Amino acid sequence: MTAPYQTDLVGSFLRPAKLQQARRDFRDKKITASQLAAIEDEAIEQLIQKLVAHGYPVVTDGEFRRGWYHSDFLGALEGIKLSTYTMNLFGEETLVGSTAITGPVAWNPRHPFIDHFRFAKKTADKYGVATKLDIPGPNMVLIDTITTDQENYYGHDFRRLAADFVKVYQAAIQSFYEAGCRYLQLDDPVWVCLVDDNFLNKIRQAGFDPEEVRQVFFDTAQEILAAKPADMDITLHICQGNLRSKKFYDAKYDGLVDTIFQLPFSGFFMEFDDEKYCNFELLEKLQGQKIVLGLVNTQSDELEDKARLLARIERAKQHVDPKQICIATQCGFASTAAGNLISEAGQWRKLDLVHELAESLR
Repeated sequence: MTAPYQTDLVGSFLRPAKLQQARRDFRDKKITASQLAAIEDEAIEQLIQKLVAHGYPVVTDGEFRRGWYHSDFLGALEGIKLSTYTMNLFGEETLVGSTAITGPVAWNPRHPFIDHFRFAKKTADKYGVATKLDIPGPNMVLIDTITTDQENYYGHDFRRLAADFVKVYQAAIQSFYEAGCRYLQLDDPVWVCLVDDNFLNKIRQAGFDPEEVRQVFFDTAQEILAAKPADMDITLHICQGNLRSKKFYDAKYDGLVDTIFQLPFSGFFMEFDDEKYCNFELLEKLQGQKIVLGLVNTQSDELEDKARLLARIERAKQHVDPKQICIATQCGFASTAAGNLISEAGQWRKLDLVHELAESLR
């Protein structure tokens, strides 16, 4: 079997209460880094064991060592500084991870994610399941270089930054491959800003041509994927954004797939949990890659009607070979450590529903 799998997952999971408390205790200097790491280890082992028990052929570490899906990875690169601050988002005080480019961006050969992956893989190997590593794609930083006034080493020269990011991600792919990774996912919802009217206006107001930005996104991804070893699968996850069960974008994919489906990813994780995004005709533009239908929503405890989702799968089959179809949730359950507004019991009901839907493809 090659990734993505018929039953797959996006990557992040709700942090258990014990882990949440440990992170608070670490911030308050009540426990040491090694004590926190031991609690993270335990939580990751329990997560993997539970995913296997629920029938999943692939697992992640749940992003349990991260505060944010993107900032921890980016902040450990050379030339990028990670800081935290509290701000009001969607009406609640939220701890935010912020990155600032302070010098030339380069890969850190001692990046902590390498050992994080090794630990997850060692645990997963005991159960004979695959281990996926999910990391943020480069576009979030590229778009910030254009649309924000935050000072950074590159100024507004996002082309030069993109060229350096190509080297970063090519080196990262090789490092993760040497650590045993054969399934890597780039989480890059910023692709959707290219078809979101609000963000298109921001790009234009900053003095940039959206089509030029699209081309830079495409060229960057193309060059990054050129470093992919033949026996490694790399997928792309895009979505409408997800923070505390809130979305950042509201855009259909019609104007995007002509670009991303030309890229040699092994598969695409896309949202099909809302009928307004369910233009399955777009799947006819796939170039043989797999499509992971994000049918199950991760933002509330409300469980979807299984019959309705099975009907959506049947609609998808009219436009793409069923062998190319996989099933997952539309996004992760916790893009940040705070997690979505869903209970742990609700999370596992959703994961069981994904597995049941995927079984219908067999």
